[in-house]
Amino acid sequence: MANLDSYFKILNERFDEYLEKLRSLLMQPSISGTGEGIEDCAALVKQYIEEMGGEARPIRYEGHPIVYGVIKGSGESKPLISYGMYDVQPPDPVDKWISPPFEAEIIGNKIIARGAVNSKGPLMAFMCGLETVLEVEGKLPFDVVFVVEGEEELGSISMPRFVEDHKQELMGAGGVYFQEMTENKQGSLQ
Repeated sequence: MANLDSYFKILNERFDEYLEKLRSLLMQPSISGTGEGIEDCAALVKQYIEEMGGEARPIRYEGHPIVYGVIKGSGESKPLISYGMYDVQPPDPVDKWISPPFEAEIIGNKIIARGAVNSKGPLMAFMCGLETVLEVEGKLPFDVVFVVEGEEELGSISMPRFVEDHKQELMGAGGVYFQEMTENKQGSLQ
């Protein structure tokens, strides 16, 4: 494993690129309740997984697609399931926003956008982190299995059927990781 300086070097070199990837995901509407932008956002998540050398496909039941993908690792350890969501709540009332909710405008040192915290921002941070590890190490020590849904804000309607249909594949995982922002005692996001 490379030393941390190798990671920081790439993170610094690619900061602007990673920021624009994040902003492009945030600029893509994906309102689960209305369906606005859902298909395009699912395609964008699929594209990001494929850009890292993974394979991905949308799986649809009655509702919005679940993006199911895998980045193959060396197989030294059990797979990690990365659960996430690309859907968001409606941004109403829009006139209360300090910036349009799907412009991902940078104000001060914050990106203002629907989904920045819950949960497109954490999803993209994880993907950029994986991209950095792949750049430094060449391969992950385990497979990363992506399960990224577009119905979380509707109660994850398709998820029980997805889990049942993919039970054998999912049961072999060493763990599940859900990307989520947290706040410290001062109210700052971490």
